[in-house]
Amino acid sequence: MKKAPSLSQALKPLDRRTVSGPSRPSPAPATRRSPVPATRAGKKTLSFYVSLECRTHLKVTAAAQQRPLEQCLTEALNDWFKKYGKAELA
Repeated sequence: MKKAPSLSQALKPLDRRTVSGPSRPSPAPATRRSPVPATRAGKKTLSFYVSLECRTHLKVTAAAQQRPLEQCLTEALNDWFKKYGKAELA
């Protein structure tokens, strides 16, 4: 009785890495699925944890001012920079 080939030997003809012939071009590097909005160009994410109460105050205050939360936090950062004698960068 003849011994059955191992699984790796049976799959070898299907393995693309072992197929001889012209070399294939390497795949293109992964690209972003969606373009970066212009408002985020040149910016980096800054995330941190705050209490639920703090988050609620931030969102309610931003809504009361009819301004985006990012704009309110940018103003707060610039005030903090000014307090310590730094240039307003945010």
